Amino acid sequence: MKGLINKIKESIQAKLQLFILSSATVVFLLTILYVSIETRQMALDEAKRLTIEIAQKKASDIESELNKDFMLTHTLGKAFQDFVLYEDSIRKQVLPPMLKRVFEQNQHLQSIWMHWELAAIDENYPNNYGRVRTNFYRVDNEIKRKIDTVDTEGDDEEGLYYKIKINKKNIITEPYWYSYTEDKSEEILETSICVPVLQSTRFLGLMGIDLKLERFSGLVKTIKPYKNSYAFFVSHEGTIIYHPDANNIGSNLIKDNQADAERYNFERRMKTGKTFSFNRDKNNEKYYTTFAPVFIGDTDTPWYLSIVVPYKQMLIQANQNMQKSLLIGLAGIIILGFVLWIIARNITRPLINISSLLKELAAGKINTQQELRIKTKDEIGSISLDVNGLKHSLARTAEFAEEIGKGNLDVEFEKLSEDDVIGNALLNMRQSLQKAEEDEKKRKEADQIQKWITEGIAKINELMRQHGNLEDLSYQVVKYIADYLNANQGALYVVAEKEKVESEEDITFEATSALAWGRKKPLHRTIKMGETLIGRAAYEQATLYMTEIPDNYVNITSGLGKANPRALLIVPLMLNEEVMGIIEIISFNEMEKYQIEFVEQAGESIASTIASLKISQRTSKLLEQTKSQAGELTEKEEELRQQMEEMQSTQEEAAKREAEMTGMITAINSLAYVAEFSMEGYITNINDAYAQLLELPRQQIIGKKQGFFELGEDEERIKNFETLWAKMRKGIPHKQEQKIEINNKTRWLSEVYTPIKDNDGEPQRVVNIAIDITHLKNKKED
Repeated sequence: MKGLINKIKESIQAKLQLFILSSATVVFLLTILYVSIETRQMALDEAKRLTIEIAQKKASDIESELNKDFMLTHTLGKAFQDFVLYEDSIRKQVLPPMLKRVFEQNQHLQSIWMHWELAAIDENYPNNYGRVRTNFYRVDNEIKRKIDTVDTEGDDEEGLYYKIKINKKNIITEPYWYSYTEDKSEEILETSICVPVLQSTRFLGLMGIDLKLERFSGLVKTIKPYKNSYAFFVSHEGTIIYHPDANNIGSNLIKDNQADAERYNFERRMKTGKTFSFNRDKNNEKYYTTFAPVFIGDTDTPWYLSIVVPYKQMLIQANQNMQKSLLIGLAGIIILGFVLWIIARNITRPLINISSLLKELAAGKINTQQELRIKTKDEIGSISLDVNGLKHSLARTAEFAEEIGKGNLDVEFEKLSEDDVIGNALLNMRQSLQKAEEDEKKRKEADQIQKWITEGIAKINELMRQHGNLEDLSYQVVKYIADYLNANQGALYVVAEKEKVESEEDITFEATSALAWGRKKPLHRTIKMGETLIGRAAYEQATLYMTEIPDNYVNITSGLGKANPRALLIVPLMLNEEVMGIIEIISFNEMEKYQIEFVEQAGESIASTIASLKISQRTSKLLEQTKSQAGELTEKEEELRQQMEEMQSTQEEAAKREAEMTGMITAINSLAYVAEFSMEGYITNINDAYAQLLELPRQQIIGKKQGFFELGEDEERIKNFETLWAKMRKGIPHKQEQKIEINNKTRWLSEVYTPIKDNDGEPQRVVNIAIDITHLKNKKED
């Protein structure tokens, strides 16, 4: 050992291999350790982020299911609030069948019920307590009904009904065990959604449904983001709704686990309604646990979905990466050692030769015939040259001395150097019944007419959603209206686009479609505001209906045929008190008032669609114009470099057009509601006007699915959603009307969805431009 140490001390090759290899090994090990720790932490952080993301997504799915039931209960409560105006016999005939029909249509409901305050339905009832209950429930797949009267001796002030009667708030109850057969072995875990039925602030009764919570088991038990991970579902007060261990179902996370509840602050955290996570040690194993809130309607008692993941499952990949890093590092050290050996060998050999020569020089031997022949141009090569130079210098010096010794003082000598050494409900009963009978007859007639109008408008709206081209849309709408009215001829005129309109006389209308005897007819015609019957209807912004029509009117004025009609209807298409177009219908049969109303109502939707199409076309045109201008600027780049004055002029023009484009986008944002969607139908951005309309902060809107605030049947909404986004992925623009409810206020929007494509023509995102047409809908109802 001592001899080896001495050899290392004396050998440069051994020192290079030992010190550099040991230093490199330490650096490699520290680097691998650092990278492994960082990789392990990154893998852990990513696993936590993924767990939270999955919990929030699944919580959103459960929230969607519960909110469908909440919306059903809320809608029924709204529908029944006027039933107090009806006679008791009528109410008893109508209410139970309605409840049963809804119950039959919603097979997942365990029970549906309606409670009426006796004082609300009987004006002679003297007390402010007492209620009648109508309840439908399922037992062995058979629907049972129960109607009874309770609380006639006084309200149960500790009961749920009394609390809702006082607070008048929507609630979802804490889960509870209940048997519909009074057999305790047939108890099921369920919850109730309760909505108070109000008339202004007066409490009339309570609408509610019971839900069997077992329905969520299938959804929750499939949530397993990692091996050995699991999910469970708890209520606001901590009641466990689902847990992979069936023994835990129905127990309370807070009350039955006092130690963990206090340690992890379950009660305080679950009151916040926010996502929270923490690390938990159980049975000598570490787990990562996250809780995601499930908000149910406008209740303030969110439930929670929790996912539990073992830490070791989240770290499997990180540990594998660490092992790979160690193997790679070991291989690197071996390779480094081999390279160092070669380098050290190539360094020491020349040094040995140099050392040998220096020894000779130290001994005074100077052999000019013996040269160091080292061909490298590195430091060693340089040293060898210097040594050779030193030798020759010493030789010259020796020769010089010798010559001097010989007395040759003129001999020449050249020295080596100078020195050289750093985010009024109640009225007279008899009169009321007579009026009710009369009203019912009128209502049926009105309902039939309204149904006829509604079906017609619905079909027109469907046609408008299917056609994004103005000419095709015009033809299909005119054809449908003419056929629906049994008319013979029709035409549609649309206001013409002009850059500058100084007065109403400058406004013109162009014929975009004409129909005669069921066939499309060419009609290239422009009419000024105020000219002819069509221009007059546009100027007065009023419907014109005539049954005494001059001979040859059709032939002379509209050019649609030669026969003399018996009825002429001209309806201006209005939107926000502005005429967007004119529809002309000519028939050999006189028209009824409701037929005229149908065309007027349809006209409002058509006007909205025309406006939306124009905005969409204008926006597309501006986008195309901008792309075209950008292309032209690129092609002329070299020429613009050479001609500085022309380049300055073109840049100023481009800046002007960019300002116009920015102005147009700003105008759209100020006049319309604008939102952007991903190709999967999630909101990615929304303008301030839209956020203000929805009365929600942007953070709660972004990330939601399109149509989350829309009213309608669930199946229909899902079908509309799938149809819409199938068209978006094909790059097909879409027009539709959407009904939403915001804080008990109903709104109608006319929307245009436009796919935005990349340079290859593939849709990348979707822009939705919407305008508020609530006043039009309200006008129809008036």
